[in-house]
Amino acid sequence: LTPIETFSVGKTIIVSDIKNNLEIVVPEVNGLAFKKDDELDLATKKKKMIEEKSVYEPNAIKSYEEKFSYEQFIKDYERFYSFPHASAEQKEGMLLAFNEYRTKQN
Repeated sequence: LTPIETFSVGKTIIVSDIKNNLEIVVPEVNGLAFKKDDELDLATKKKKMIEEKSVYEPNAIKSYEEKFSYEQFIKDYERFYSFPHASAEQKEGMLLAFNEYRTKQN
């Protein structure tokens, strides 16, 4: 949740390159990612962030607005529940497919 909260106020972030982080942060687009357990890479990314923060911050707020904002949540929720005759299993399948789609959009 930290990257999403950071993006919501128009800031960017440096995260480790674990899968969960990379589902939200797109390296070199809306933030930076360092190799897990690599202190030298983290130091390099910190320096890069100081020098190039203004490049990533506009994309961070854009990512928030397009994928994680409350307004987007409502749109996604309404889209998901617009199938009133679908069974619970069908809705679960649609939700899994939708989450997979959103992950790939990052």
